[in-house]
Amino acid sequence: MKFLYQGPPLEKSEMVGTFITHRIRIRRLLVILVLFVAISGIPPTSSAVIDEHIFGRAVGSAHQIEPTLELVRDDMVASKVLLSGTEDGDRLEWTFTGPGGRTFSDSQILSAGQIWAQSELDLSLIPSDEVVGTWTLDLSLNGMPDEKETFTVELLTGLVWWGPFVGLGVLLVVVLVAGSLLVGGLVFLKRALQKKKRDNQE
Repeated sequence: MKFLYQGPPLEKSEMVGTFITHRIRIRRLLVILVLFVAISGIPPTSSAVIDEHIFGRAVGSAHQIEPTLELVRDDMVASKVLLSGTEDGDRLEWTFTGPGGRTFSDSQILSAGQIWAQSELDLSLIPSDEVVGTWTLDLSLNGMPDEKETFTVELLTGLVWWGPFVGLGVLLVVVLVAGSLLVGGLVFLKRALQKKKRDNQE
């Protein structure tokens, strides 16, 4: 058996000690290698934070947000997040969970200095039996849970179905009032003409 040792032959105890020393060195190198791989795999910590969350329905062509937690099934749900300290590659994620547990997710990769991000969910595209009830919205930034909102969705608002009947009723009242005034005016004019005719005859 040959060893990489150029000096005089080693005693048995010296050979054992040298072998143990090599094993300790190899073990230390493996520990250092494992630590290096683990540390290199940890993503750098971002300083991005959520400063404010604005939630409600999107209105108008500009999709401005009307803050509310009570929506109807045809609304466009909107979530606007105000941010600070963002860096390239930061990830913001929205997870909408419906009454039956169905989830709708959206995400956005942020850029350095980005101060806001917005996500929307069109409730009119979801079947009625899946949209009506209590919803939750979970926000996460770089995989870490951050904000949570709970909101409700109703099938219809009151005026949606009986509004046309109200309008028809108002129109009918207006027609009746106008008709009564017209008839009253004609009767008054007729009596005035009859009285003038009698006065002329006298």
